[in-house]
Amino acid sequence: MSAPIIGTKLASIDYRDTTTAARLVGDDNWIAEQKYDGTRVMVRVDADGQHLYGWDGRPMRHAAAMQWAPSLLAKFPAASPLPLQIDGELLIADGRFVAFDILAVPLDGVAVHTLAWDVRRALLESACATLGLEVSAVAYDTASKLALIEGARDGGYEGVVLKDRTAACLPGKRPASQRKLKFYREADCIVTARDTDSACNASLAVYADGRLVPVGRCSMLGKPPVEVGDVVEIKYLYATASLTLYQPTLLRVRDDKTPAECSLDQLAATCKGVLDLAA
Repeated sequence: MSAPIIGTKLASIDYRDTTTAARLVGDDNWIAEQKYDGTRVMVRVDADGQHLYGWDGRPMRHAAAMQWAPSLLAKFPAASPLPLQIDGELLIADGRFVAFDILAVPLDGVAVHTLAWDVRRALLESACATLGLEVSAVAYDTASKLALIEGARDGGYEGVVLKDRTAACLPGKRPASQRKLKFYREADCIVTARDTDSACNASLAVYADGRLVPVGRCSMLGKPPVEVGDVVEIKYLYATASLTLYQPTLLRVRDDKTPAECSLDQLAATCKGVLDLAA
């Protein structure tokens, strides 16, 4: 079995970083791509057959994703003398696979991942047309990029992905040429407990119908000192179905707020569907 090409792990920027966001959106060398919130899956076909990997090149073990493996792999050839490797997102709800990059194609001597994104995109679209696969939605000009970003933000989505169309794929890296543009929110929460060990976490809660509802824990490392009972402003990406803040970061202590003002209605979930760009 030939080794897979490891995918790229993306760093994030905050949508509220208007200087960086505006620069990338206004740059013709950068595209905006819809972010698909599923399970990252790389499909590789080589002389030894079909394989499913995560972005890090490890065999796919995710049970919810693996239930869709037979229908996904049915779209690919059983084997290929020269490797074919497509990177994409598998949407767990319905098994929909959306391809967003190609890292190997059955062309002798071509190191596809070293080519510019534009070239890889053309190869990806050609391969997906042959295989009957869906490709990610992409916006190229400034107006279209803004429409995609604003539609995702207004629709409650997590964010979009920005990519330098002149850049190669750097396996295993967090390259400056690809960024997740995330729509973070804020919420005022009550500190209900503090860790006493080196983890330095604080437990957080909000009020709902007169009772405290736990909303997760947040690291206090490098943050201002807080005490149990304090009201703190938290930046977070979204609230999960279990009302846990995802990727929480402490911003400041709120001396101007009372615990009673920390209500559950501050929390916002995220849309896990796919943005309809034609709407």
